Amino acid sequence: MVVLVFQPLYLVVIAGIFLYLLLVFEVLVGLRVISFKGPAHWRTHKAIAFTLAGLALVHGLFALGTLVFAWF
Repeated sequence: MVVLVFQPLYLVVIAGIFLYLLLVFEVLVGLRVISFKGPAHWRTHKAIAFTLAGLALVHGLFALGTLVFAWF
């Protein structure tokens, strides 16, 4: 019996954990606990926000495909 490491349900869990850690980092950057000098702060904050939105989309699609529609 072969167990695939990257099954979609595992990807949902891994993406969820990564989203949570990225969200904590985003909040810390937004509160300036972790600060960057000058325009690098805004660029970092914006890049993390777009990454969060994209990864949330992928996470949601994997969750819908795995748990609701049984695509995988």
